[in-house]
Amino acid sequence: MTRPKLDFILPTGSRPAVSTWMLTPIDRYAFQWVIQGTWVFDSRLDASTLKHGLARLLDHYPLLAGRVAGGTRIEWSDTGVPFVEETEPTLNVADFDAACVDVARFAHRFSPSRIRRGAAPLMTLKLTHLRDGCVLAICCSHACLDGNGFYTMARNLARAATGAAFPAPVFERRGGETLRRSRWEVARAARQAGWRRVSPLDIVRFAVARPGLHDRAFVAHFSPAALQRCKETLARDAACPRLSTNSALLAHVAHSLAALVGLADRDRFALSVAVDQRGRASSVPEDFAGNAVAIVVTPPIPARADRAAIAARVHACVEPVTNRPSPSLESLAQLTREVVAHRLPWTPLPRNRLGRRRKLFYTNSFARFPVYDLDFGDESRPVRPVRAIPHNLGDPVILWPSPPPVGGLDVYFSGKLARAVSRVARDHPWWTEMRRFDA
Repeated sequence: MTRPKLDFILPTGSRPAVSTWMLTPIDRYAFQWVIQGTWVFDSRLDASTLKHGLARLLDHYPLLAGRVAGGTRIEWSDTGVPFVEETEPTLNVADFDAACVDVARFAHRFSPSRIRRGAAPLMTLKLTHLRDGCVLAICCSHACLDGNGFYTMARNLARAATGAAFPAPVFERRGGETLRRSRWEVARAARQAGWRRVSPLDIVRFAVARPGLHDRAFVAHFSPAALQRCKETLARDAACPRLSTNSALLAHVAHSLAALVGLADRDRFALSVAVDQRGRASSVPEDFAGNAVAIVVTPPIPARADRAAIAARVHACVEPVTNRPSPSLESLAQLTREVVAHRLPWTPLPRNRLGRRRKLFYTNSFARFPVYDLDFGDESRPVRPVRAIPHNLGDPVILWPSPPPVGGLDVYFSGKLARAVSRVARDHPWWTEMRRFDA
């Protein structure tokens, strides 16, 4: 491996007219995570072109060139965004497949605590040249962007590098971040909504159970045909003609998880689903770049429920908040903002036990995000990634888009679920059930 080259990239323009950006309570909560996007190309990307594209991108995302001040705001800085370039001559593109998830070595990544203190930049890029291609890794504080905003930003970087136009992102919600109710009123609303109070023991449990960066396992690939069979089968069996592909797959995965962790007949579990607010909540426009995710939790589901019964529960929970527009999602998002703003110890997530028998399956789907929409070429010669590797945010269950030539979705488990599935023998009937919709 060659010695890394480090440059700091500034926007092409001068200091922006707006040079201070206040962080919402949700943004400050998200400081604990750094999103890492990792793309593998079977062509070489030119570092100079990437640097120029990054400078153009920062003209539209000036806060990404800033530094945190006081833990409550981002202030523009002329220090720049780090860009690292190095060569790894021992690796080929073929060394990366769906199971290759240890990508920390390819990133120039700072800890969340340093970013929050203002001691490190909010964003970094690293380009690693392989023997027959390259790896592009982008890291960004979750306080600035959520998953949709992050992968949209990466797509815009490709457009900026090739000279193409792209829409300017929006970082302000319509109507701002208003607190409509008092602390007492918000606590009562959370209780009435079925949220539970978080205890000190819950905080300890979360810290102990939090998965490490490398605790991830590739579980299964679902082809477009397999996804269609899953949807059609569960929609028919559950009598849910409007059942979405995402809800059907989550129901199937949840059914497999209940068996994986050994839930008893009397046990119940819940499934949490991350829902993008863009275009669904009136305060969040489609081109919003900041944090706009709401967490929806199903009512308790019997451990021995069949796939169709789970699908019906997921559908009943998810459909109201995925309508466009969605008053239900608007109400949920407002309650979440107010709970965080008042620093109230309430959560929509049910209590999760320590140990192997989990009673909450936290899921996150990236199926609709522009994960693969990066093109550093032109119409005559596209230069697109052959693989995008899931980032390490610790979501226990991830639905991840497969490379476009293949299509479909890949399922990954993290943390304790990853370790549990690693102990299942490859000839165990569990794997047959997990892949039952394959042709």
